[in-house]
Amino acid sequence: RSVRPPVLEPGSRIAVTCPASPVAQPERIERGAARLREMGFEVVVGKTCAIRDGLWAGEDRARAEELITFLRDPSLDAIFAGRGGVGCLRLLPFLEDLPRDSAPKWIVGRSDLTALHLSFWGRSRWVGLSGPMVATDLGDDTRRAVVERTLRLLLDPEPLGLLTGDSMAAWRGGSAEGVLIPANLSVISSMVGTRFLPSLAGAILVLEEIEEPPHRCD
Repeated sequence: RSVRPPVLEPGSRIAVTCPASPVAQPERIERGAARLREMGFEVVVGKTCAIRDGLWAGEDRARAEELITFLRDPSLDAIFAGRGGVGCLRLLPFLEDLPRDSAPKWIVGRSDLTALHLSFWGRSRWVGLSGPMVATDLGDDTRRAVVERTLRLLLDPEPLGLLTGDSMAAWRGGSAEGVLIPANLSVISSMVGTRFLPSLAGAILVLEEIEEPPHRCD
């Protein structure tokens, strides 16, 4: 049974955190946060958004603690990732002490955020949004139409309807019904065999990847 967080409304509070890699251009975080404010949201930008520590936006425990703080804050309605990259898998052991019946909260992001989405789906059946990130998508005006269409899922409980596109093609005809689980291919490959990967039985699995050598996921 899916647990969907409440829809967002004007005035809803959104936190921005970087649970994975650092943001190379801090001004993009500001542009993305400004767009969320234009939509009527109150935005809180976490400390990790300004930290660069090699491959990550701070130490594992520090990134996990900021995420946990935001998850436990009852005044926050959603948590957006600043960007993806690498590092979310390293946070999963720190999140195991969170109560499984915690109030659901939107987690928004894609790519490396797959690890968090799958973990919370397995733990508590939380519905997440594999969607735009603050620096890489909301901070880029060229993706405005896609971002606005995706964010509608947070504001309106009704389905988006028929999805079409010139690049979409069916390899095999038919129909299917199930929980839609989008995942980054390299991240879900890394989770196979761990306690953090939930059962995918009965799901419609959507895999996304770009420029990943096939042998890395073989």
